[in-house]
Amino acid sequence: MDNCSAWDYAFGLGAVNTWNAVYLPSIVSRFNELLPGFNFTQNHAHGLLYACAYETATMGSSPWCKLFTESEILDFGAQSSASPVSPQGD
Repeated sequence: MDNCSAWDYAFGLGAVNTWNAVYLPSIVSRFNELLPGFNFTQNHAHGLLYACAYETATMGSSPWCKLFTESEILDFGAQSSASPVSPQGD
């Protein structure tokens, strides 16, 4: 992508942010109800979903995935498919 001057890393971020605002708040609310005082954010939930995906891809399963419903994992997959950048931002 760095070889193409027309590539725009920001392309698609609006759609990703819009989708995140749809599916992440209910996860954050559930986590905050389960662990009052921690103050989970969308970034925390998103990070845990990445941990689920990464460990599943590298080790075949992940205990982090048990925190999420099947629908939430599918929602994350849809977001990941639309994301123009890696989780590390590059």
